Amino acid sequence: MLFVAIIKQKGRNTFTMSGFLAILGSGETGPSMVSIYEYIFAKCPYKPKTACILCTPYWFQENALQISDRISAYFASRFGIKCHISGSTNGGKFDFPKVYDDLKSVDLIFSGPGSPTYALKYWRGTPLRDVILKRLSEGAVVVFSSAAALTLGDFTLPVYEIYKAGADPYWESGIGITSVFGLKMAIIPHYNNAEGNGYDTSCCYVGKKRLQFLEKLLPESTAVIGIDEHTALIYECDARTFEIKGLGEVTLRRNQSEWRWQRDMKFPLEALSGVSDGPHQVRDERESVATIERQPSEPNPFSQQIREIEQVFEKSLYENDIDQAIQVILRLDELIETAELQGTASMEELDYASPLKRSMILHIGKFASEYYSYKKELDDLVEAILSLRRKLRENKMFKYSDYIREVLNNVGIEVMDTKTGYSWKWTR
Repeated sequence: MLFVAIIKQKGRNTFTMSGFLAILGSGETGPSMVSIYEYIFAKCPYKPKTACILCTPYWFQENALQISDRISAYFASRFGIKCHISGSTNGGKFDFPKVYDDLKSVDLIFSGPGSPTYALKYWRGTPLRDVILKRLSEGAVVVFSSAAALTLGDFTLPVYEIYKAGADPYWESGIGITSVFGLKMAIIPHYNNAEGNGYDTSCCYVGKKRLQFLEKLLPESTAVIGIDEHTALIYECDARTFEIKGLGEVTLRRNQSEWRWQRDMKFPLEALSGVSDGPHQVRDERESVATIERQPSEPNPFSQQIREIEQVFEKSLYENDIDQAIQVILRLDELIETAELQGTASMEELDYASPLKRSMILHIGKFASEYYSYKKELDDLVEAILSLRRKLRENKMFKYSDYIREVLNNVGIEVMDTKTGYSWKWTR
């Protein structure tokens, strides 16, 4: 999900923001987000050219460097944005002065997956919040996704401690960037997650029951904003309105009541505080205890399949499994065709799925282009090695030439000696 704030200066005492604050719930480097980023960048008075990736939330992971490379490659290849990695915690230290230097002049600030509480351990007690707000005032685009998104409110859900480690439900203090909206707030991405096989993983994996318990621990009138996966909520300050884009919905919860906005709906900023002229109230959970025990409603089958397909496609690209990625596109094409024939999807859902398929095909094309460019470089390297091997054979140093052939064979290159020299081929 994506939450964009476009805030313009209104007076000397107003915090000036000409930039964008974006909150994504999932899929931050997926095909579905391309059109969302393009939408944001098109609204910018300039095209972002440089980015700082705040790596703190995932820096504890063994694959931290790979995550950094993937995010950097995504913005570079899709939008031509040059990325710099900042915010590491090497040696258990967070070098904020260096982070400040990295943030102060870039066009885009991004932070994403990992652990929200790990990030907060290093971010709290630093001026990071003020620096980000200052950069927004100067026109920067700030994108926080997934784990980093959880940190933006006044209250942060410690999802791993509750969901994975079994801690009793509690809240951590967030960095409070969303206070610019004039409300106490908690952001819950992955709000409609349905990965649980027979159990509730909505509300960012903790489930509806635990979220309801957690809400009782919040100060009265705190707004809990639930953001569906692959969904965008866009706020423009001049018009003081929000707009929903994407595949899912946005949910506002306060005082055990719940309101929802659907795709393409617009509503004023006041709807978050007064819920006037805003979303449709779908539930007042104070009316019946039975409501608390109720399981989440079943997701729309077409929308759910689209989300699953997109997740598998992203995983395929990450693992360089081109065959699986192609099968995913064929499955998506079949799903769209069936939905059109049987009328099992709305026009809005089809309008989302068809561009997604085109985006996936473009990803495959780019992957193939990079693969063949890389393969040509490898072919040249193999030829150089075999040229050396030929000289070894000419000097009757067969022990070494045979060793080279054995090594090449082990990595999938078969070498055949001929009367005129040699030939070779890839066997994998």
